[in-house]
Amino acid sequence: IGYLKSIGLDYGWGPTSCIEFLMEHIHVYAGTPWWATIILTAAVARVCLVRLFIASSDVVAKQRALMPVTEPITKEMRERLAAGDNEGVQRAKQKLNKIHDAAGIRPMMAFVGPLFQGVWGFCSFRLMQGMAALPVPGLETGGLAWIQDLTVPDPYFILPLTTATMMAITARSGGETGGMKGLNPAQEKLIYYIIPLIALACTSYMPACLQLSFLASSSFMFGQGRLLRTPSIRERLGISPLYNPP
Repeated sequence: IGYLKSIGLDYGWGPTSCIEFLMEHIHVYAGTPWWATIILTAAVARVCLVRLFIASSDVVAKQRALMPVTEPITKEMRERLAAGDNEGVQRAKQKLNKIHDAAGIRPMMAFVGPLFQGVWGFCSFRLMQGMAALPVPGLETGGLAWIQDLTVPDPYFILPLTTATMMAITARSGGETGGMKGLNPAQEKLIYYIIPLIALACTSYMPACLQLSFLASSSFMFGQGRLLRTPSIRERLGISPLYNPP
């Protein structure tokens, strides 16, 4: 333990260092090859973040249920803003806040899970990019199947293609919280098509260790979304039921 830092992968005391600490402990104490270590690290991350996504899912469900009430106020707020009526904007905002307070909604909680997931993803990117650049001993032979060398990209683009597909499927079926529905056409185009295509373009030539990490995270994200869309699980976890407009 501490070997990765000793060979130059020293990220101080931030979240990247925490991921490094976790990954190294899994690799050493579980005795797993690097490909399995990467997947297990992504699994631990998902377990650590699941409570945040449960809270986000609850907020999203409540917000969707209140949309018939809040949408006219939101529309009014936009109109007042376009007209330069700051007082009108504030009045509309106060109405919205009262509705949220009465329903026990803290809107920012809807973004907490995705925010922490983004931080984890970025820090994992930093760490594994550094590991592949050295490369860390064993990483060049620590893969599986057609990707034995984890320091180079998947030669067949299977990992990035599968990751982009998983992202698109997850988004179309409700996202990580299970409740991402009711998007307008522009939002659907962005989330269902453009973001997965950007992800595909960005990850296609990354080292396979990163591609594998992204695929593992996307797969766990898909599974989490399916679970959070299941009514019995939502009830057991105390999450508000998903609202399906008539």
